[in-house]
Amino acid sequence: MSSLFSRQFFTPKRVTTHELPEAPGVSSDPTGVAWTWGYGDDRSQSRYVFYDESIVIAVNVALATGRPMLVRGPSGSGKSTLARVIAVELGRRYYEKTLTSKSQAQDLLWDVDHLRRLHDAQAAAGRARTTSLPIHPYITPGVLWWAFNPRSAARHGGDGSATIADPGQVGEAFADEGAVVLLDEIDKAEPDLPNGLLVALGSYRFRVDPLDELVERVGPPPLVLITSNDERSLSPAFLRRCIRLTLTFPDASALREVARLHVPNADPTIIEDLLEVIVPAGDNSQVSPAEFVDAVRAAVGLQARPGTAAWDRMLAVLRAPEGVG
Repeated sequence: MSSLFSRQFFTPKRVTTHELPEAPGVSSDPTGVAWTWGYGDDRSQSRYVFYDESIVIAVNVALATGRPMLVRGPSGSGKSTLARVIAVELGRRYYEKTLTSKSQAQDLLWDVDHLRRLHDAQAAAGRARTTSLPIHPYITPGVLWWAFNPRSAARHGGDGSATIADPGQVGEAFADEGAVVLLDEIDKAEPDLPNGLLVALGSYRFRVDPLDELVERVGPPPLVLITSNDERSLSPAFLRRCIRLTLTFPDASALREVARLHVPNADPTIIEDLLEVIVPAGDNSQVSPAEFVDAVRAAVGLQARPGTAAWDRMLAVLRAPEGVG
């Protein structure tokens, strides 16, 4: 496999048998769960379990076609983490934006600070006769501008809107390696936002009207990963444009791998005890990977064991019904 191909396509690494502790009566053969791959950053030491081969296939289809990738699934199923894992594995620049009810499509392309410009114009009026200020210093590139053309974005307003996964990837050496962009929780944004991005995501270009400047992609197409909790329907036109992936909660065997990778110091018997309690039938439709990892960490931190008061109190807290505060 050439280095170019390996940079462009996503192949998570398997964890070998000797890296994982044995659980009683459980085979440590990692082929039981599709792929496991780990990485770390300053914020956390994280690992990601690819418990379904369709996850990796969908990522590579999106990379091959240059189409955005819409990832649906319940909260805690690993939608947002997936984007950072891909960026680190491929050595790409990483940008993220969490969308809110006030987010509009233009915010992801560029923004103008009209208020600051007005204040500066009023201050300048006291020192000179002119109140007309150039608009260039008040343009802020959005995450898609940075992803499409980082050199162009760097000339306009600095990098305050960009979150870089790895400081070692900043600079000219990585400028043309491509990017991964996470647009998180698109169903919380303005209803018109998805359709407002269709042209930019389809052509990798957009015009900055105040500057009369065309921003065009340089380097390989960015992978734009968009997450949705399915709180609102998205338009058919937008859905047709995207490579779609739906994540579900992993089954018991995958939860075991998640826990063993995230909490390597956990006694394997504790993981098995928690699986029997939290996923008694082995068929999981309620427990997210994050929730199960937290349960294992709590058991390790509290030194809780089945049959003890600490264990019962811990499970009571973990099982507290929604809305109880």
